[in-house]
Amino acid sequence: MHPAILSCLEDKIHNIHQLGTEITPDTIGIALRKLSRLSVSEVVTPPAVARELVESLPPETTANSRILDIASKTGEFAGVLLQKYGDGIKGASTAFPLPA
Repeated sequence: MHPAILSCLEDKIHNIHQLGTEITPDTIGIALRKLSRLSVSEVVTPPAVARELVESLPPETTANSRILDIASKTGEFAGVLLQKYGDGIKGASTAFPLPA
């Protein structure tokens, strides 16, 4: 396996281990409140995945580009787009959500 891929996998394993040591009653309560708002069939995209996908957009993507969010639920991608492109996308026809 390519060394860069192995390094990435090692980082992921380390991150999972860290998450396991950070679980507290408070974090469990927060997670349960969030999950209680979802139906059985809903899967929320983790913020890190949304950021990674937005970062993988072609370099020519700007605040004026049109982006189709084909599985919009809680606005994860719209939030990341707003963080990346700032106020330039507010009021613009940039993100088109299709609620799943």
